[in-house]
Amino acid sequence: MTTSTLTAQKVEISAAILYDLLSGAAVAADSSKNATSQLGAVYLMAEDNKLKAAASDRYRLAAGTVELEAGELSASCLTLHDVKRVLAMLKPYLKISGGTAKVEKDGHTLTFSVGGDSSIVAHSLDYGFLPYENMINDNFAPVSSLALNISLLASLDKIPHDATKPVTMGFTADNKPIQFRMAHDSINWQVLLMPMRTK
Repeated sequence: MTTSTLTAQKVEISAAILYDLLSGAAVAADSSKNATSQLGAVYLMAEDNKLKAAASDRYRLAAGTVELEAGELSASCLTLHDVKRVLAMLKPYLKISGGTAKVEKDGHTLTFSVGGDSSIVAHSLDYGFLPYENMINDNFAPVSSLALNISLLASLDKIPHDATKPVTMGFTADNKPIQFRMAHDSINWQVLLMPMRTK
């Protein structure tokens, strides 16, 4: 009998928060018919008592972070198909107080479960997410004008956030990503949108 050489890992989190985290990150994933596996995915990991989910289609990036009491999860790359399966499982539990979801990983296999009677098994693809932290910048500067893809801008409204609070939109330079900060009770969102070229 053989065993996995990777240590089994587990994270527990509110089902509603996990739903918002995955669905929000998925907004920025490439859902087009010709999407590459690397861009048509959501990346999930937990370390230092923080659970992070992120995705990017090169034009948008959505990265959310949630504080955890404990748990760890090595970096995992989930297809949009699997993310949609997990979201469908979580949806009935969104309004149930105390509904807790578990994410367990053994090797490259992840098991998402909630309520003790629902579970989804997914397999992490062998891709790593781009190091986006150096693109996050709150040192805003005046920009005279820029061009935007209005459809991509409108799509950011699908990221779960508190619609009663303002969304901060900051500019750092003409050709640099536009920085969006959205309010959420539990998730720290860092969202980027690339301006369009006009020449």
